[in-house]
Amino acid sequence: MKPRVIVLFLVAVVAILLFVAHGTGRKATEAALANAYVVRDASGLMLAKYSEAFDTQSGIRAVAEYASGAEAKTIAKTLDEATRVAAAPSLFAPKQRLEELGLAAAQYAHLVREPRGTWLTFQSEVAGLRTKLDGAILAIERELGDDARRKEVVTAAQKRVDAMAAAVAEAAARAMNEELKELEERQKREKEDRDQRTAADAARFAKLIATPTPVPPEEAARLAAEREKQAASFAAAKGRRAANRENVKLVVRNVKFTPHIAGGPFRVKATLANVGPVAACNVRLEANAVGTNGKSWTHITRVEPGGESETPVGWLISVADGFTLKGMDVRVAEYDGCE
Repeated sequence: MKPRVIVLFLVAVVAILLFVAHGTGRKATEAALANAYVVRDASGLMLAKYSEAFDTQSGIRAVAEYASGAEAKTIAKTLDEATRVAAAPSLFAPKQRLEELGLAAAQYAHLVREPRGTWLTFQSEVAGLRTKLDGAILAIERELGDDARRKEVVTAAQKRVDAMAAAVAEAAARAMNEELKELEERQKREKEDRDQRTAADAARFAKLIATPTPVPPEEAARLAAEREKQAASFAAAKGRRAANRENVKLVVRNVKFTPHIAGGPFRVKATLANVGPVAACNVRLEANAVGTNGKSWTHITRVEPGGESETPVGWLISVADGFTLKGMDVRVAEYDGCE
């Protein structure tokens, strides 16, 4: 083979290898950028959940409790996957910037997964690491250059975040269903206990009645008068409750619902006002999702005359139902008049 042919052959091989290496480096850069987008957006969702869980009395403990729940574990799994997959630097990949991006994403995800300090110091730490991550992302975006390719990377990352959000919604639905099931079981047990105590009292009373005991005439008269007095008292109390119930005037106002994330779950709020002259007890509010089969309820112990109660009603909606939701109908299902 002539030397010139050999030289041309070697040049062609080198060109092919360089082309392959360039493509591999670009893919590594895009993968690292996509992971960084996922960390940024998933962490944003987690921080939004933290803000909802935070209250001034419990402080960051309430945030830590949420972080150990099913929803947070779903988000943490996505963060782990995004920080575990590291782009392998190649000849044409910006090795130093990829390492800086991976480190910034890992530090940010770790802090979000494990909140520490006070609420203010935690927020300050989050802001600092978020700025560092944004700077590293911007450097890689400039390195990538091609806006079309960057948009494809953003779209791919958003699909991963949307899948995670759907999993979070499912976890929330499961958790609420478990809470409702536990509440129903507890109410069932309490009713069974009351029924057993009532049956035992009735058995003891029947036994006392069945056992003849000589009673002096004076004591018999006193007992009869006491029974008549108690019967009259019970009848009067029953009449008062019935009359009071007629005078209870409950009005539902300011019905609102706000999604935690797209596709649910939702938090329904409504103001219950008592415009009547008598206090209302044991009020049951029902929330019905117009256009879907979604339904939930909440219990309010007492609403004074002229008083109001703004109670959030937990309600779940599937992703599919979100397209047919036309509004929320919150109404009073049950109530008693207070004595």
